[in-house]
Amino acid sequence: KLQSYPYLKPGDAIPVATPRLFEIRSGKEIPISHDLFANPWSLDFQRWSDDGTRCWLLYNERGHQKMRVLEITLATGEVRAIVDESSTTFIHYSTEGKMELRWLKDHTLLWASERSGWNHLYRFDASSGKLVNAVTSGEWNVRRIESIDEDSGQIWFYAVGLNSGQDPYHEQFCRANLDGTEFVQLTEGDGTHKVQWSPD
Repeated sequence: KLQSYPYLKPGDAIPVATPRLFEIRSGKEIPISHDLFANPWSLDFQRWSDDGTRCWLLYNERGHQKMRVLEITLATGEVRAIVDESSTTFIHYSTEGKMELRWLKDHTLLWASERSGWNHLYRFDASSGKLVNAVTSGEWNVRRIESIDEDSGQIWFYAVGLNSGQDPYHEQFCRANLDGTEFVQLTEGDGTHKVQWSPD
């Protein structure tokens, strides 16, 4: 007995889900331009603004060569890119440390990017969309974030490739300020390290 399952082939039209915005009292739709998310592989809601006038989405373009953090102004439907990441090859979005989007209390967002050729952390102003600073930099990779203390403005994370002559997959534990200053490598031994925090 033949059993068949239809699936999309190259060239087939792909169904696309898009957000739609309505004014509740009147029921009137507020048009949203799709120009900045025309070909989504995924389009994920992130959060509302504190005053409820804006929301943010994360757009991953089909082919995984563009990712954007998009802001929608609800009164007008205006869409703008707060972060616009692109690559001629591939954006590695599916691994811890390679995909970081964290909203901080000072209205900045923390974003991981390989734009320098190395995986590092960057801070963007969530209001203007401007790059505030690189939190980390150098010819090594941030592997994953362990902890962020926004009150002290510090971040703890694991990094790989820091020490020449060591296996580049060995993780070292590090700390830096969110403003990009005072990077400190806290472990150095030739191996991967596991950290246990003291009770306080």
